[in-house]
Amino acid sequence: MKQKLKRFYKMAVFMSVLRFFGPLSRLKVLSIFVRAYMHMTARFVSWVWSAQEKRTVEEIASEWTNQMPKPHSMFPITKIENGIAHGEIKVHCPLRGTGDPMACYRLMQYDRSLVEALGGELIVLESQSNSGENFCKVAIKKKGTSWKELKTAWPVSMEDL
Repeated sequence: MKQKLKRFYKMAVFMSVLRFFGPLSRLKVLSIFVRAYMHMTARFVSWVWSAQEKRTVEEIASEWTNQMPKPHSMFPITKIENGIAHGEIKVHCPLRGTGDPMACYRLMQYDRSLVEALGGELIVLESQSNSGENFCKVAIKKKGTSWKELKTAWPVSMEDL
């Protein structure tokens, strides 16, 4: 069954979910629903891929890329230094140019949950929503290690989600 589900998990399915939930993520009243759905979807994908906690940030970053839909070139790891993997998300985000990084935070619950299942943490350094770029920049680290001086694409306080 897992093999059939892996074959079903295509870029078109991934983008359909983004296109549907992107606008919903902009509505604060739906914040809990959007984040919960993205978390559950990521947990389902983690189950399909039999995700297990990894020992190194390199393994976490590699497995995050592998769990994303093909082509994996849309989710490259650009460098790994000081225990932090830097990557990009090159798909066309429905939040691109909206100026709404909080919606990005809600939608990115998917990626955070995927990486969390692997024993890591993920933050967005630059969001298509407000960077003017056609890709997002992310950072991945092993759970419990320091982010050092990395700055997220959204405000530090997330209480107003």
